[in-house]
Amino acid sequence: MEEHVTEQPAPPPAQGEVEHPSLALANTAIALPGGRTLDLLGTPAQTNHWLTQRGLAPVDAGMREMCAAQLRSLREQIRSLFAARADGVPALPAAVTAINDAMTRVPTAPLLRWDDKTGPCRT
Repeated sequence: MEEHVTEQPAPPPAQGEVEHPSLALANTAIALPGGRTLDLLGTPAQTNHWLTQRGLAPVDAGMREMCAAQLRSLREQIRSLFAARADGVPALPAAVTAINDAMTRVPTAPLLRWDDKTGPCRT
């Protein structure tokens, strides 16, 4: 059974999303009026569509729920880091570890380090 993406009107990209895919990923869960939410990664097809729009996956990637769930989990860890930075508090070590675990799956990706003064940086 093939899943199709239902086009939902998504807000325009926030400033910096084009240059920073992590910001775009963090913004894939959107709070709407009336307590509703919009999850641009809610299904495997939506996840594949979002990745494809950014040139991060081929159209025919065949996204599975397990992979979509892993990306949603990564999104929450990234949101945690952004919130820590905005609040001026140290990041949760588990969030940094989760992001580094994801990044080690791409051998050329530099790891993340958290500096209490300057926030996240690559090493």
